[in-house]
Amino acid sequence: MESCLDIFKIVIGPSSSRTVGPMRAACHFISLLREQETLPLIREIEIELYGALSLSRKCHNVDSALYLGLLGYQPENVDLRSYMAVIKRAENENKIELPLSDAGGITIKVKIIANHQAHPGHPYAMTFRARDDYFTVYEETWFSDRRRAGSQTWRAADAIASFAYSVAL
Repeated sequence: MESCLDIFKIVIGPSSSRTVGPMRAACHFISLLREQETLPLIREIEIELYGALSLSRKCHNVDSALYLGLLGYQPENVDLRSYMAVIKRAENENKIELPLSDAGGITIKVKIIANHQAHPGHPYAMTFRARDDYFTVYEETWFSDRRRAGSQTWRAADAIASFAYSVAL
């Protein structure tokens, strides 16, 4: 016999499709930028929420889930009460501070856009865009049921490097 913890998940927010899905997608997105070693170039992350996800973002704590995910947290390893100050600061300042492995950290502006039009692939869809000073470096669309929409786009690394004056020696 299964226990209720095997059947149900412990989640933040009132709805797993509006908190757990966005939190996991944001965490995956930032992890991918780290893996590809493009995180030091990123100045802004734009997150476009579609349809029902955008309409219910405030009452379902979607923004908080996104910020926690970008900071590397998963629903299983976050105590929401402990991180309320971090979430409020990120929401008020529209930016996050991320540590880098080599020296210090990086400040990234976060812009959350509510697009009330439904995404054709899913009612709870979100598109993440990572931008440097000039271009969108990476873009990825996720559905809140853990599926990627299949629309990932990387810019060529040489195109990024040729315009990244802020990191040139």
